Amino acid sequence: MSSKVPANIRLMPRGSGIDAALTIPIPALEVVATTLVIAKDVKELPTLSSVEHIIGRLANVGLVLADSDESDRIARMINKKFLPIQQEKWKDQDLSLRVERADGQGGPEALRAVGALRVPVLAATNTALAAGGAYGPVERRANEIRLVDEMSYAVTRRKPVWVQYGTIAAAFVGKTVLDHLVQQLIGIPISDFIRSTLKGAGRLVF
Repeated sequence: MSSKVPANIRLMPRGSGIDAALTIPIPALEVVATTLVIAKDVKELPTLSSVEHIIGRLANVGLVLADSDESDRIARMINKKFLPIQQEKWKDQDLSLRVERADGQGGPEALRAVGALRVPVLAATNTALAAGGAYGPVERRANEIRLVDEMSYAVTRRKPVWVQYGTIAAAFVGKTVLDHLVQQLIGIPISDFIRSTLKGAGRLVF
């Protein structure tokens, strides 16, 4: 008896200067959240986590979503084709997304700076998801403290990029769901957090 082949999500980036044949295959289990029993005040985390993992895969090849409508399209696929369905019944999915290359002046640097923020945010998200329904005040507070420390480090380590290319980085953040994740996890907008972390760094364009 043969075992079922795990489902894949095939991303098909489309846009100016993008190879029409480009396809990015991703094993669904690598990006889709599988913990659904969670605290009510973080109930959107499974969807948001799945979307941001997929956005991160695009960023790995220098691509950003064209606009926030594309992240909504990813969310709809996750919510319809994966989260309400048992894993063994998942099927391969193709998703065409409008994207842009982050290759202008400051683009690659800004994209890496945003990627550095993505790491602790997704780690904190995974912690909340792993706790499931047991994500109470004590667990939340510990996760908040760790996330704030790690985000602060990620921003200050790349301070020159945030100061010089803050406008570009802010635009890239706006094409992710990082702000939604951070607000679910620590209750403040990610832009406020970044400004506060960089306070005194000189004229900011973020």
